[in-house]
Amino acid sequence: MKSRPLKVIGALHFNPLPGFKGFNSLEAVLEKALEDCRAFRKGGISTVIVENNYDLPHRIQVGPETVSAMTFLGQKLVERFPEMEFGISVLWNDYRAALAIAKTIGGTFVRVPVFVDDVETAYGLIRANARDVIAYRKSIGASEVKIYADVQVKHARLIERGKDMLVSARESVEAGADALVFTGMWTGDPPSISMLERVHRFFPRA
Repeated sequence: MKSRPLKVIGALHFNPLPGFKGFNSLEAVLEKALEDCRAFRKGGISTVIVENNYDLPHRIQVGPETVSAMTFLGQKLVERFPEMEFGISVLWNDYRAALAIAKTIGGTFVRVPVFVDDVETAYGLIRANARDVIAYRKSIGASEVKIYADVQVKHARLIERGKDMLVSARESVEAGADALVFTGMWTGDPPSISMLERVHRFFPRA
């Protein structure tokens, strides 16, 4: 089987947004984001996911000020870099906000950290609801926006202890995920190569 070309996705973390400690101005946040995109483009990366990673403490669902700011910033990035593809992640797990933003700015995918597995995080318990994710995407006419679902997401404790990651991967695909995200337990930790090999054997086209 001919292997597909490797696709690298750059992660762009917005500086703190309105309502969070460290926020300066949207102009300053935008300038830093533009600088990051220029660096990605120079390095040959054409796909970027934007996140509100520095909005601390994270919220499971964000307020309208975050949706407004990320929509404004995302639209500016799309306008300045029309050759690039953009995805949206709204932390901690606000897939409704992410899908709405992506639909508005022309984003091509969203990241959903909690799709099929309930987890406990430092910010509270998050219940998975893949059916609602799919239904909401359809309700706003965003079926073209792909869902990148984390499999047993990092920085969280799985409620169903001992669940095989391959089972979670299969459930994610069956629930409608367009792509799967695998990480280590913490940022910077690599995922298990043996687990990735198992998943690839199960989903040879993935």
